[in-house]
Amino acid sequence: MHTFDELSTPFVSRGKDEIVPFPQELPTHPQNLWNLQELFRQPETFEAPKPFQDAVAGQSIQPLMIATEPHEGHPAKFFAWVGFPEHADAQHKVPGIVLVHGGGGTAFRYWVKLWNERGYAAIALDAFGHLPQLNGDMDDFCADSHEWSGAHPPQISDAIDKPEHDQWSYQAVAAVIRAHSLLRTFPQVDADRIGITGISWGGYLTCIVSGLDSRFRFAAPIYGCGFLGQDSSWHNDFLQLGQERAEKWLRLWDPSRYLVHATMPMFFCNGTNDPHFYTEIWNRSTLLPPTAVTRSYKIRMHHDHAPSGDPPEVRLFADSMLQGKPALPALSEMQQEGRQLTATVTLSTGSIKEAHLVYTQDLGFWPDRLWCSTPAAWDASADTLTATAPEAATAAYLAVTDSRDAWVSTPLAFF
Repeated sequence: MHTFDELSTPFVSRGKDEIVPFPQELPTHPQNLWNLQELFRQPETFEAPKPFQDAVAGQSIQPLMIATEPHEGHPAKFFAWVGFPEHADAQHKVPGIVLVHGGGGTAFRYWVKLWNERGYAAIALDAFGHLPQLNGDMDDFCADSHEWSGAHPPQISDAIDKPEHDQWSYQAVAAVIRAHSLLRTFPQVDADRIGITGISWGGYLTCIVSGLDSRFRFAAPIYGCGFLGQDSSWHNDFLQLGQERAEKWLRLWDPSRYLVHATMPMFFCNGTNDPHFYTEIWNRSTLLPPTAVTRSYKIRMHHDHAPSGDPPEVRLFADSMLQGKPALPALSEMQQEGRQLTATVTLSTGSIKEAHLVYTQDLGFWPDRLWCSTPAAWDASADTLTATAPEAATAAYLAVTDSRDAWVSTPLAFF
């Protein structure tokens, strides 16, 4: 079996025949890249183009353009939808959430409305320097930039030789933090009860922001994680950069450098066969925060925008963090003796509906591996979950489904 210490050996990339050392010379603290004092101030806002205002006339949602970091010496703004539950006002403040889209996405109006219906104020920003393409009550990705666009969507090899403040990760992180700073200023929002969730590249940004913006009460990255240079769908991009430039990118922008500074409870969710953020690096990322971590590693979870990228566990986690509702089951770090795996489970409500051992017997490319589930032994009197992984298993973990059908899991064991 590989221990976590072995798996945490740093790499830039891992191909069939090469192992390239990960950069060891790191900034004393990654916060030094941004002027957080400035980002925590209320940002300047501007009217959005009239078609966006007309699309939501009379509704409790509004479009805005928000000033952000200059790009290549020019002023920049990003687009966002902001919406509120109908009952929210200064006397009836509601919790809030920042919504960060993934690749091929934008500021999704329907996502804001979904969280408004759940009782949350919500802000969804476009982190790619675009305006949404209006499509009825939905919004579609539009590849066209606007006159105030900042850096363009992420490409690992793109702009690495430009100044740090002109690169996409820098600009997108600043936009997310500014969106949070704006949401806190609305009178109907309880500024002490705001969380963040992001999908795919939005999950990547959420991981980084978790180590920068301690004002958040929770962070919930979906799919996205760190250690992208070790084993992800961007493996070839790092090889093409070459070692020196790859090390620079990873030193500046890999989420593993920020998750260790997270100060809020975190919820990580991904699928066993995710096509971009693979099993080992996702698991390693979940072990980094020095705070409470809840995991939901789902069998063959689909990779997509909400609702796939906004699984029900996110709402349950948010409700427990911000509205005092029952928490998801809490699974301890998994104990291991040979192939026997054990974890304790703490319930705040309901009961355990099902207990699972999830494992793969395959080797090779993570997205292609077959994962199987078999019942695990659940001892309700001792709150203990136990199972023995098959001799041929190469990786395994324990999971439970509670009476709300929420799926929560342990870290993985690798054999």
